[in-house]
Amino acid sequence: FPTRRSSDLYSELILTDDVDALDIATNAAPSVAELANARGELRGLGAAAARVLTAPSPAVAAEGRRAYAEHRRVIDGALDEYRKTPDYPGEYEQYQVVRGRLARVDALVRDGHGAAADLDGDIDDLESSLHALSDLNARHLSTGAAAVSRTARRRSRWAVLLDLVGIAAGFLATALAVRTVERYLMTQARRARELDHLAIE
Repeated sequence: FPTRRSSDLYSELILTDDVDALDIATNAAPSVAELANARGELRGLGAAAARVLTAPSPAVAAEGRRAYAEHRRVIDGALDEYRKTPDYPGEYEQYQVVRGRLARVDALVRDGHGAAADLDGDIDDLESSLHALSDLNARHLSTGAAAVSRTARRRSRWAVLLDLVGIAAGFLATALAVRTVERYLMTQARRARELDHLAIE
């Protein structure tokens, strides 16, 4: 029973470790990576938007819109991949903040007019909201990694304990086997002596 219970606990540790590792691999880590890709486009996005708002000619404005559309395409692709991962508590609400701030920048570029100061503030707000979303996932990644590390240490201790229990059980089984063989040999020897005694008589 103790050995069985120890095995059950060890199996639970392995399962917990697998769940934490799976969460890191399929949720937190890819989310952080895709959000980093989106954030990496913000400088180019802001520059393209500024070109539209300050363009001295329609041709320059059209060039700015083309560049803006390309940066937006990359951002949308990164966010689409990011949205394939499960949401942590509060994550969807934070994502909606990001979408709202993206829409504000889109509106400035679509209308083609507005103050550069407003654009800078909107880009900063967008970066802050993406950073908050990334930070949320990074905290879960860090928590999960710490849990995996703790579980690995506990699993190592349980593995040593189970090895010791197995060794002890092996020694016990061997001792019992030796004892049984000795008793059998003693019985056979006694019977042989009794037979020899009867033969003499």
